[in-house]
Amino acid sequence: VFPEGFICDTCRKEKGYPKPENRFMAKRLPHNKLSQFLEDRVNTFLKNAMPSNPDQYEVIIRTLCVQDKEVEVKPLMKAKYGPQGFPDKFPYRTKAVFAFEIIDGVEVCFFGLHVQEYGSNCKDPNARRVYIAYLDSVHFFQPRELRTEVYHEILLGYLDYVKRLGYTMAHIWACPPSEGDDYIFHCHPPEQNPKAEKAPGLVQEDARDDNLTTPMSLPYFEGDFWPNVIEDCI
Repeated sequence: VFPEGFICDTCRKEKGYPKPENRFMAKRLPHNKLSQFLEDRVNTFLKNAMPSNPDQYEVIIRTLCVQDKEVEVKPLMKAKYGPQGFPDKFPYRTKAVFAFEIIDGVEVCFFGLHVQEYGSNCKDPNARRVYIAYLDSVHFFQPRELRTEVYHEILLGYLDYVKRLGYTMAHIWACPPSEGDDYIFHCHPPEQNPKAEKAPGLVQEDARDDNLTTPMSLPYFEGDFWPNVIEDCI
Protein backbone atom coordinates (compact mmCIF):
# COMPACT_ATOMS: atom_id res chain seq x y z
CA VAL A 1 0.00 0.00 0.00
CA PHE A 2 2.83 2.42 0.88
CA PRO A 3 5.86 1.50 -1.31
CA GLU A 4 7.74 4.62 -0.17
CA GLY A 5 6.99 3.92 3.51
CA PHE A 6 4.11 5.08 5.67
CA ILE A 7 3.67 8.81 6.29
CA CYS A 8 0.82 9.98 8.50
CA ASP A 9 -1.79 12.44 7.21
CA THR A 10 -0.52 15.23 9.49
CA CYS A 11 3.01 15.04 8.08
CA ARG A 12 1.69 14.81 4.55
CA LYS A 13 -0.28 18.01 5.00
CA GLU A 14 2.64 19.84 6.67
CA LYS A 15 5.09 18.85 3.91
CA GLY A 16 2.63 19.09 1.05
CA TYR A 17 2.99 15.46 0.03
CA PRO A 18 0.18 14.10 -2.16
CA LYS A 19 -2.03 11.44 -0.67
CA PRO A 20 -0.89 8.00 -1.91
CA GLU A 21 -3.21 6.07 -4.16
CA ASN A 22 -4.72 3.01 -2.52
CA ARG A 23 -4.51 0.25 -5.10
CA PHE A 24 -6.37 -2.23 -2.90
CA MET A 25 -9.92 -0.95 -3.33
CA ALA A 26 -13.03 -3.09 -3.62
CA LYS A 27 -13.96 -1.28 -6.82
CA ARG A 28 -10.83 -2.66 -8.47
CA LEU A 29 -11.80 -6.24 -7.72
CA PRO A 30 -13.48 -8.14 -10.55
CA HIS A 31 -17.23 -8.66 -10.59
CA ASN A 32 -19.06 -11.92 -10.92
CA LYS A 33 -22.67 -12.20 -12.07
CA LEU A 34 -24.04 -12.09 -8.52
CA SER A 35 -22.13 -8.99 -7.39
CA GLN A 36 -22.96 -7.14 -10.63
CA PHE A 37 -26.65 -8.00 -10.24
CA LEU A 38 -26.76 -6.79 -6.63
CA GLU A 39 -24.71 -3.64 -7.27
CA ASP A 40 -26.89 -2.61 -10.21
CA ARG A 41 -30.05 -3.19 -8.17
CA VAL A 42 -28.88 -1.19 -5.14
CA ASN A 43 -27.53 1.75 -7.14
CA THR A 44 -30.71 1.89 -9.23
CA PHE A 45 -32.66 2.05 -5.98
CA LEU A 46 -30.46 4.90 -4.70
CA LYS A 47 -30.85 6.90 -7.91
CA ASN A 48 -34.63 6.53 -7.77
CA ALA A 49 -34.75 7.37 -4.06
CA MET A 50 -32.71 10.57 -4.55
CA PRO A 51 -33.75 12.00 -7.94
CA SER A 52 -32.48 15.49 -7.06
CA ASN A 53 -28.91 14.19 -6.75
CA PRO A 54 -28.79 10.67 -8.21
CA ASP A 55 -24.99 10.39 -8.38
CA GLN A 56 -24.20 11.53 -4.83
CA TYR A 57 -24.01 8.02 -3.37
CA GLU A 58 -22.67 4.79 -4.81
CA VAL A 59 -22.57 1.29 -3.35
CA ILE A 60 -19.85 -1.16 -4.39
CA ILE A 61 -20.63 -4.87 -4.03
CA ARG A 62 -18.23 -7.74 -4.55
CA THR A 63 -18.32 -11.50 -4.02
CA LEU A 64 -15.07 -11.96 -2.11
CA CYS A 65 -15.07 -15.74 -1.73
CA VAL A 66 -16.64 -18.72 -3.49
CA GLN A 67 -15.86 -22.29 -2.38
CA ASP A 68 -17.35 -25.73 -2.94
CA LYS A 69 -17.72 -27.68 0.30
CA GLU A 70 -19.60 -30.56 1.91
CA VAL A 71 -21.45 -30.76 5.20
CA GLU A 72 -20.94 -34.10 6.95
CA VAL A 73 -23.91 -35.55 8.80
CA LYS A 74 -23.12 -36.04 12.49
CA PRO A 75 -22.52 -39.61 13.77
CA LEU A 76 -25.73 -40.25 15.73
CA MET A 77 -27.95 -38.82 13.01
CA LYS A 78 -26.09 -40.89 10.44
CA ALA A 79 -26.38 -44.09 12.49
CA LYS A 80 -30.10 -43.68 13.20
CA TYR A 81 -31.38 -42.35 9.88
CA GLY A 82 -28.72 -43.43 7.39
CA PRO A 83 -30.30 -46.91 7.00
CA GLN A 84 -33.57 -45.13 6.15
CA GLY A 85 -31.94 -43.30 3.27
CA PHE A 86 -30.69 -40.08 4.86
CA PRO A 87 -27.49 -39.00 3.04
CA ASP A 88 -24.06 -39.05 4.70
CA LYS A 89 -23.12 -35.62 3.32
CA PHE A 90 -24.50 -32.69 1.36
CA PRO A 91 -22.45 -30.72 -1.19
CA TYR A 92 -22.89 -26.96 -1.28
CA ARG A 93 -21.28 -23.77 -2.51
CA THR A 94 -20.45 -21.06 0.01
CA LYS A 95 -20.23 -17.39 -0.95
CA ALA A 96 -19.18 -14.26 0.93
CA VAL A 97 -20.69 -11.02 -0.38
CA PHE A 98 -19.73 -7.58 0.95
CA ALA A 99 -20.98 -4.05 0.30
CA PHE A 100 -18.85 -0.89 0.45
CA GLU A 101 -19.36 2.86 0.21
CA ILE A 102 -16.89 5.73 -0.22
CA ILE A 103 -17.38 8.00 2.81
CA ASP A 104 -15.21 11.13 3.12
CA GLY A 105 -12.77 9.64 0.63
CA VAL A 106 -12.44 6.35 2.52
CA GLU A 107 -13.85 3.03 1.38
CA VAL A 108 -16.04 1.68 4.18
CA CYS A 109 -17.35 -1.89 4.32
CA PHE A 110 -20.82 -1.68 5.88
CA PHE A 111 -22.61 -4.95 5.06
CA GLY A 112 -21.65 -8.63 4.82
CA LEU A 113 -23.46 -11.78 3.81
CA HIS A 114 -22.32 -15.42 4.07
CA VAL A 115 -24.51 -17.92 2.24
CA GLN A 116 -24.62 -21.64 1.50
CA GLU A 117 -26.18 -22.77 -1.77
CA TYR A 118 -27.39 -26.37 -2.11
CA GLY A 119 -28.09 -27.04 -5.78
CA SER A 120 -30.07 -29.62 -7.71
CA ASN A 121 -27.06 -31.97 -7.48
CA CYS A 122 -27.74 -32.20 -3.74
CA LYS A 123 -30.17 -34.77 -2.31
CA ASP A 124 -33.28 -33.94 -0.30
CA PRO A 125 -34.00 -32.40 2.11
CA ASN A 126 -31.34 -29.86 1.04
CA ALA A 127 -31.90 -29.81 -2.72
CA ARG A 128 -32.34 -26.34 -4.25
CA ARG A 129 -32.19 -24.52 -0.94
CA VAL A 130 -30.08 -21.57 0.16
CA TYR A 131 -29.05 -20.89 3.74
CA ILE A 132 -28.16 -17.36 4.80
CA ALA A 133 -25.77 -18.36 7.55
CA TYR A 134 -24.52 -14.90 8.54
CA LEU A 135 -25.77 -11.41 7.84
CA ASP A 136 -24.09 -8.48 9.54
CA SER A 137 -23.74 -4.72 9.21
CA VAL A 138 -22.24 -1.65 10.81
CA HIS A 139 -24.43 1.41 10.64
CA PHE A 140 -22.14 3.81 8.79
CA PHE A 141 -24.03 3.86 5.50
CA GLN A 142 -25.04 7.28 4.21
CA PRO A 143 -27.65 8.68 3.83
CA ARG A 144 -28.82 7.32 7.14
CA GLU A 145 -32.52 7.44 6.27
CA LEU A 146 -31.97 4.91 3.46
CA ARG A 147 -29.77 2.54 5.44
CA THR A 148 -32.37 -0.10 6.26
CA GLU A 149 -33.83 0.02 2.76
CA VAL A 150 -30.40 -0.55 1.23
CA TYR A 151 -29.91 -3.59 3.49
CA HIS A 152 -33.28 -4.87 2.31
CA GLU A 153 -32.39 -4.29 -1.34
CA ILE A 154 -29.22 -6.37 -0.99
CA LEU A 155 -31.01 -9.23 0.74
CA LEU A 156 -34.05 -9.18 -1.55
CA GLY A 157 -31.74 -8.89 -4.53
CA TYR A 158 -29.89 -12.03 -3.47
CA LEU A 159 -33.15 -13.94 -3.03
CA ASP A 160 -34.33 -12.76 -6.45
CA TYR A 161 -31.03 -13.83 -8.01
CA VAL A 162 -31.08 -17.38 -6.62
CA LYS A 163 -34.77 -17.77 -7.46
CA ARG A 164 -33.88 -17.10 -11.10
CA LEU A 165 -31.26 -19.86 -10.85
CA GLY A 166 -33.89 -22.39 -9.78
CA TYR A 167 -33.57 -22.40 -6.00
CA THR A 168 -36.93 -22.90 -4.32
CA MET A 169 -36.40 -22.32 -0.59
CA ALA A 170 -34.39 -19.87 1.48
CA HIS A 171 -33.52 -20.13 5.18
CA ILE A 172 -31.96 -17.51 7.42
CA TRP A 173 -30.33 -17.58 10.85
CA ALA A 174 -32.57 -14.91 12.36
CA CYS A 175 -31.16 -14.56 15.88
CA PRO A 176 -28.94 -11.48 16.40
CA PRO A 177 -25.64 -11.99 18.26
CA SER A 178 -25.59 -11.75 22.03
CA GLU A 179 -24.00 -8.71 23.60
CA GLY A 180 -20.23 -8.99 23.22
CA ASP A 181 -20.48 -11.45 20.32
CA ASP A 182 -20.03 -10.60 16.66
CA TYR A 183 -20.90 -12.50 13.47
CA ILE A 184 -18.88 -10.99 10.60
CA PHE A 185 -17.63 -7.58 11.69
CA HIS A 186 -15.22 -7.68 14.62
CA CYS A 187 -16.77 -4.72 16.45
CA HIS A 188 -20.02 -2.79 16.33
CA PRO A 189 -20.90 0.68 17.63
CA PRO A 190 -22.22 0.34 21.21
CA GLU A 191 -25.62 1.77 20.26
CA GLN A 192 -26.03 -0.90 17.57
CA ASN A 193 -27.27 -3.79 19.67
CA PRO A 194 -30.32 -5.58 18.20
CA LYS A 195 -32.46 -7.59 20.57
CA ALA A 196 -33.65 -11.10 19.86
CA GLU A 197 -37.42 -11.37 19.78
CA LYS A 198 -38.88 -14.23 21.75
CA ALA A 199 -41.52 -16.34 20.04
CA PRO A 200 -42.53 -19.22 22.36
CA GLY A 201 -44.06 -22.10 20.52
CA LEU A 202 -43.45 -20.66 17.05
CA VAL A 203 -41.10 -23.45 15.97
CA GLN A 204 -43.50 -26.12 17.19
CA GLU A 205 -46.41 -24.47 15.35
CA ASP A 206 -44.44 -24.27 12.10
CA ALA A 207 -43.40 -27.91 12.38
CA ARG A 208 -47.02 -28.96 12.91
CA ASP A 209 -48.35 -26.83 10.05
CA ASP A 210 -45.70 -28.19 7.66
CA ASN A 211 -46.47 -31.76 8.76
CA LEU A 212 -42.89 -32.40 9.93
CA THR A 213 -42.83 -35.74 11.72
CA THR A 214 -39.18 -36.78 11.37
CA PRO A 215 -35.79 -35.03 11.52
CA MET A 216 -35.17 -36.41 8.02
CA SER A 217 -37.51 -33.70 6.70
CA LEU A 218 -35.42 -30.84 8.09
CA PRO A 219 -32.71 -29.32 5.88
CA TYR A 220 -29.23 -30.08 7.21
CA PHE A 221 -26.94 -27.04 6.94
CA GLU A 222 -23.32 -26.50 7.96
CA GLY A 223 -23.11 -24.68 11.30
CA ASP A 224 -26.88 -24.51 11.73
CA PHE A 225 -28.78 -24.87 15.00
CA TRP A 226 -30.76 -28.01 14.19
CA PRO A 227 -27.99 -30.56 13.52
CA ASN A 228 -26.67 -30.05 17.05
CA VAL A 229 -30.15 -30.19 18.60
CA ILE A 230 -31.03 -33.40 16.75
CA GLU A 231 -27.73 -34.97 17.80
CA ASP A 232 -28.40 -34.08 21.45
CA CYS A 233 -31.94 -35.49 21.27
CA ILE A 234 -30.80 -38.77 19.78
